[in-house]
Formats: sequence, structure tokens, C-alpha cells
Amino acid sequence: MFTIRIAINDMCKNVKFEGSIQKEKNTFRLVDVPVSLRGFASLISEYHQFNINLLETIEPNQFSVSDQARLERLKTSILKQTLHKNSINGKKTSQCNNMDESAFSSYVKKLNEQTVKTSTPLLSMKFPIELADAVCILTKHYPTLSAGALRGLETKVIKRPELTAIRNFCHKCIKRSKETKVSSSTTCNNTKSGKYYINRNRKAPLPVVQERNDVRCETSQAVFNSYLYKLREQQIFVNTKLINISFPNELIVSVGVLLKAYPAIIVEEIIEIRTCLIKQSELKAIKAFCRKCLKNSSLRVASEVDSNLAINKRKSKSGSIKDKISKKSNNKNVFVDGDDFAEKRIYTHPVIYYSTLFDEVLVPSELNAIKDKTELCLSLQATIGDFLAADSASFRYVSKESVNRLKLFYQSCLYKEDHENLPLSTVVKTKVSSEFADSTIDMNQCNTSIVEVNFPEYLTEVKEALVSAFPEGLTIKDCLNLNELKSRLRIKNQTFPFISLTAFASHINKRFDSNSIESTVGSGPEESLKHDVERKRENIEIMDLGEKIVHITRKGKTLRGWARFDIDKEEAFSVDKYTFYKNGGWFIREKHEDILINFLRRRQQVFTEFDIDDIAVQEKTEESASEIQTVEKLNSTQSRIGEFSGDNLPEISLE
Repeated sequence: MFTIRIAINDMCKNVKFEGSIQKEKNTFRLVDVPVSLRGFASLISEYHQFNINLLETIEPNQFSVSDQARLERLKTSILKQTLHKNSINGKKTSQCNNMDESAFSSYVKKLNEQTVKTSTPLLSMKFPIELADAVCILTKHYPTLSAGALRGLETKVIKRPELTAIRNFCHKCIKRSKETKVSSSTTCNNTKSGKYYINRNRKAPLPVVQERNDVRCETSQAVFNSYLYKLREQQIFVNTKLINISFPNELIVSVGVLLKAYPAIIVEEIIEIRTCLIKQSELKAIKAFCRKCLKNSSLRVASEVDSNLAINKRKSKSGSIKDKISKKSNNKNVFVDGDDFAEKRIYTHPVIYYSTLFDEVLVPSELNAIKDKTELCLSLQATIGDFLAADSASFRYVSKESVNRLKLFYQSCLYKEDHENLPLSTVVKTKVSSEFADSTIDMNQCNTSIVEVNFPEYLTEVKEALVSAFPEGLTIKDCLNLNELKSRLRIKNQTFPFISLTAFASHINKRFDSNSIESTVGSGPEESLKHDVERKRENIEIMDLGEKIVHITRKGKTLRGWARFDIDKEEAFSVDKYTFYKNGGWFIREKHEDILINFLRRRQQVFTEFDIDDIAVQEKTEESASEIQTVEKLNSTQSRIGEFSGDNLPEISLE
């Protein structure tokens, strides 16, 4: 066995490893081509005729995009094999080696010497063979994609490593093209100024490198600024469709997804849209871009309007004050979207009065939603005066802060007709005070009808609806307890399509004077019953809320109050909004003692009328029950007498 192995080794040493590519004839065979490219090589055999020189001279413009990538792969595979064979043999001359290296390096030079910018499309660029297939797939889905747009592109068409490789290649090409421009400009300047640098295989001095870097940064910053100017300043964003606007490269893909779902959407609508088609971060970026561009465009429009107004004022100085105000209001009806409310007031000055309708006034886009929600809590033809006179707590759909913000806007736009020397706050107070003269309601007025009480204009429709629902009459006392009023309306199947009863009840409770405890009771049917009613009322007026209990919170804070068993959950929350259930009752803190006493007095005042009737009915029922018992006893005795004495006994009459 040992001798056989030695013989085999000797035979292998004498073998010559000659490849199928014959370098002397400069030809190749179909076997030398990779398996995936053999069909393509046989199809284009008329062009190359299996000759390497002819294969290098084939121009790729004759074929399609996919075929161009295949041709590049075929060239590089054949050239790599020739270089590999030359390195194995090692017997070729230096001239042949230089020829082989130049054949492969010419392709590499074409890749490095191509000039690439951020706006150059990918279809006009040359890529390495490893990235050709990925670039073909990417250009099919994004045919207008440029080299600069790859920075913010996120797609699932190709793999992420392939996408990063294409992105890095484009970035290097852009950087290399900029460096060549800068180097050419610096060499020209040096020749003019007489400065010469001798490059003896060493680096240039530091000042030249710093200058080159500064020039590169300035050029890149200038390109970026011009790009932003084209995006933001040269476009018109007001009442334009989203499809007609060019966005930054980072947002192109997400904007395309939105346009597929909403093809006719406007820029103003995209600020308020909510969707799950794209990521929330991308949606926020699109909204921020549109909001900034709308602000810039509206400021530009407002400045143009101001300049036109200044020119018109110079031409015509005569004119009344009201005409000038009307012109200004018609021209300056441009609203700016932004975070600063004071900035809005500069550009939004429609002139309004107390008598103008609430629907006719235009408001900025940020206040549109607040206006729509507050309109639900007003009458059908409400005015600005009604809205300013209404309490902020009566609008249950909107928070107090947003209502006060809308009121500030209307107050800033009010035209002062007869109050030129007074501030706007005093004008609003006088208007509110003139709406209704009765500031408070005493306990003596509890039995008065709501028809005799003056209410603001925004509550007149509620008042009329209640009067029509209760023709027998409705007093102020009946409106104090909101839950009973709602239950009485449910019995009569009455509903209100406009404002709820909470605003009406809160208005009455605020005007209700709790300090005046004097009350009157109507004349009872009998004098014996008056004593019982007065005794019940005295027990309530001399009210003992009971012993206080102590509650310790988790944070160690001590709370003192009462656990009430005689009130409901809704009633407890109306007295103390932070109440909770403790020891079988609702815990009310001691600082709400006055509110609790007033609540119990009001509730007793509401039920005093029903007490007299209940006592009378109870006595009548007791008398009728006693009469029935006597009749039953007489009947039973009569039946017993008839059993013992027979039928001849006389009957007993109950009369």
C-alpha cells in the first residue's frame, strides 16, 4: 500500500492543471460559464462568439435592465477565471499579467469614476454584480427612486442587508464625486496663486485638508438649504391636494400609502386624520411638515395682504372708520395654525358684535372642534352675547379651559361701539348683569313658578319646554333636585333634543341663596297636623350630624367626617366629589359640613308638602280599618246567635 501511494503522488506531480479557458486563443467554452448564465450566454453567442475580446466590447444598452445585469455578471465571471488561471500557473510574463489586470480593473474604474448626485435615479447608475439583482427588484417597485431617497427608505421588497449595501454604495459614490469636485477646484486655485505641493508619497499638509473639509461642508449645506427652500417656500399648501405636493425623501413611501387609501385628501385634512395604515411616528412627521408649511404659506399670504392694504391706504386716505374695519376684516380673514395663541390674534380679527349669531363667525382651525361641541349646549339661534353670558360649567361636552380659550378669542374680536374707554372685561360683565336682574333666589321664592323668573337667553328654550311639559305648573323648588325632575320627565315620556337639564339646574342652584333659611308652609287641612309638621322641621333645623369618624389614607393623611346612611350615591357625589363607601355609609369630609346641611334642608323642604297629605291619608286608612273590624265582629256574633236560637231571632242592624 505504501508503494502504491508513492506512485500516485509521482503521477500527480507530473499532471498539468490546464483550464478549459485557452488564453493563447483568447476563447472560452460554455462549461466555463456559471450554470445560471449558460442559457443567456448561448442566446447572445452571435455577439461574443465565445471570444473574450468580443465579449468585452459588447455594449449593454442593446439589452433590457435585467439582461444588462446578466451581461455584467457574465463578463466578471469570465475575467475572474482568467486571472485565477494566471495566478495558478505563474509562468506568464508580466505583460500578460498587466493585460489581465487591466481587463478587470477597467470595470472597477467605471464603477468608481461615475458621477452620482442625490437626484440621480438608480436606473442610470452602475452597481456591482452582487447587488444587480437586488437593484432590479427595487427599481421595479420604485422606478423613480433616486440615490438620495435611499437614506430614509424602509421597504420589505428586498432584504435589509441588501438595502444597506446599496445605500452604502450610493453614499460612497456621492461622497467620491463631491471630493473630486473639491479637489479640482483647489488645484485650480493653487495654480493661480503660485502655490505648489510636491507629493512624494506622503500626505498633504493639514491646512489644505481643513480647507477641503470646509468647502465640502459649505457645499452640502447649500444643497440642503436649496432643497428645503424648494419644498417649503416654492409650494402652495392652502386648499391643495396631497398628491400635488412634493415631500422629503424620508416621507415618500408613507405618503404613497396614504394616497392609495385617500386619493383626494387635502393638506388641511391630513392634520386631523387618524389612521393605522402607517406608523404613528411617520404620521406625526407628515403632520408636522404640513403644519409648518401651512404656517409659512399663511404668513406669506398675510404679509402680501398687509402690503396691499398699505398701498391702498396711501392712495385713498378718506373713508369712514367702519368701512376701513370692514375691509380689514374681509382681507384679514386668514387663520394661522400654531402653538402660540397670541400669534393667532395678530392675524385673526373679524369684527363681531353681541348680536351676531354664533354660527356666522369664523374661528381658527384649532378652535373649530371646541366651537362645534359648545354649539350643542346652546340654543338654535344663539348669539355671541349668549355664549359669553353662559357659565363655563354648563358645557358638559367641553372642558372649562377650552371654553375660556374660545371666550378669549371672541372677546378679542368684539367691536366696542359705546364702550371705547372701557376694557373688554367690564363690557362683558355689564352685558351679563343686564341679561337678568335677579342675582339670587331666596327661600321665600321657592314656591314661585319658573314662568315668573328671568333666565338668560340660552336657557329660554329649556324654560319653554318645561312649561309645556308641566301645564299644571313647575316651581323652583321642583327644579332644585335634578334626579326627581328627570324621573318626572321620564314618566311623561318627555325628552330634550338640545341642552340637557344640568345647565338649567346648575344655574338655579348657583342663584339659590342658602343663607336665608326662612320658609313658609301652606295652610294645612287641620290644625292638629300642623304641630307634627313643625316638630319635624325643628328637628331638621337643629341638626345633629352625629359623631365624626376618622379615616387614614394610604399616604398617612387623616380625614375626619361622617358616614351618612340616609343619602344615595349620586347625592353623596353631589355634596363631596371625593366621597367613598365606609362603615356601611358614604363618607363625607368635615369641610363640606355646610353643603351637607343645606342639602338636607333642601331635601326636607321639597318633601314637606307631601308629609301633610301622607298623614291625612294614613288616618283615613286607620279609621276605615277600625270600621271594617267592628263590622266583622258584629257579623260573627250574629251568626253565633242564629245557631243557638234559630231563624226567628230578629236581625241586628248596624245603623
